[in-house]
Amino acid sequence: MTLEDRTLQITDPMLIFNLFSILAKFIYLVVSALNLGSGTTIISNLYLKFFKNKISLKNFKFRKGVIFVTGTNGKSSTSKILTELLEKTGNKVLHNNTGGNILRSILGMFLISNKLIGNNTYDFLVLEVDEASISSITRLIKPSHLIILNFSRDQLDRYFEIENISQDLIKTLGNHKNLKLIFNLEDEYCCEIAAQTKNETLSFKKDLNILSKTNFNDSFMASNLSAVITTLKSLDIKFIEYEGFLKDLKKPFGREEKIVKRGKEFEIHLAKNPASFNSNLIELSRKKNMKHILFVINDNISDGTDISWIYDIDSDLLQTLTLKKKLYFSGKRAYEMANRIQYASTQGKIVHVETNLKRMFKYLFEKDFNEVVVLCNYSSMLETRKILTGRKIL
Repeated sequence: MTLEDRTLQITDPMLIFNLFSILAKFIYLVVSALNLGSGTTIISNLYLKFFKNKISLKNFKFRKGVIFVTGTNGKSSTSKILTELLEKTGNKVLHNNTGGNILRSILGMFLISNKLIGNNTYDFLVLEVDEASISSITRLIKPSHLIILNFSRDQLDRYFEIENISQDLIKTLGNHKNLKLIFNLEDEYCCEIAAQTKNETLSFKKDLNILSKTNFNDSFMASNLSAVITTLKSLDIKFIEYEGFLKDLKKPFGREEKIVKRGKEFEIHLAKNPASFNSNLIELSRKKNMKHILFVINDNISDGTDISWIYDIDSDLLQTLTLKKKLYFSGKRAYEMANRIQYASTQGKIVHVETNLKRMFKYLFEKDFNEVVVLCNYSSMLETRKILTGRKIL
């Protein structure tokens, strides 16, 4: 009898979950001590391989609601802000704060969070969920609220992504009649989904007045904030209860995050598709005295293996940003990104191209300037943080 045959003989879902939880906690402690990340992926993959249909989250209770946040851009920021304000108003919240938003990552979060002794009772669960993973996650746990932020195509290897995802979301809403939909009134795809569902719907749109009550300065955050406030209103949490906490809000890691190492300040901006890239370019164009820009682009599975989307970045914005700047390029697709910049403008000086990110940072550390702006996609942001902080995630 093979190991696989023996493992499949275990049939109690709760026992399976608790056994994998113990294993996940042990692995987590080991890899955390070695600064290698969270270490839950391998355990989650084993769980899904042998017991995909025996995942039980009965250990967890969420008394007031289960909130999913999805869309192309803004998931991490929105879910983080929502979690913080729920906690500030006296609620106990479980949240996938490391940004892992697909099935294996969310399963890993539950395995690590599981209390083997005591209870796993929370007021709310707030999950950032990848837009293509909604159906698989709703089979794991039923949401009470679904926040849809926006949709845009980010790479050609996911073509028809929006049409497929829209239909998947409509089907999900139809299967969960009590699920409240909170959608972006300024996004045509979100409006189409809302128009085709019989579920209760609440809409939001960008509100710059709310933005002025925070320390955020980019208009894209105004939409995320409006999504949060609309959700809190649907939960009967009054504005006066959390207004005083708005100035304390911070963005997730990798979003205008500043890290100082060896006398240099690196300002990290996650730019993983044309929409988020353009948003960053707009905000950075207002930054004075910026002289050095590092672009880091990978094509890992988590990024999307087709990076042709870089040619959908606004050329005028690229030209404005790179004018008279010193430019550096790294990551697996460093040369392609350098080529893209040259198409947009010849006014920036390409100083150095190095596909190996560690060697690129070694090069930068040896130079005599003190500030570098880093524009990077998802996996390269994690690599950048690992080099600068010793850890990929918080």
